[in-house]
Amino acid sequence: DFLQVCPDDYSTQFVQECLPLLFNIFRYSK
Repeated sequence: DFLQVCPDDYSTQFVQECLPLLFNIFRYSK
């Protein structure tokens, strides 16, 4: 059942939550 969840929705939510974190990491790493 879990695998039948729409991956597009999950990936979109994942990107929206994690992209700012990754962006901050890249900013601070410079």
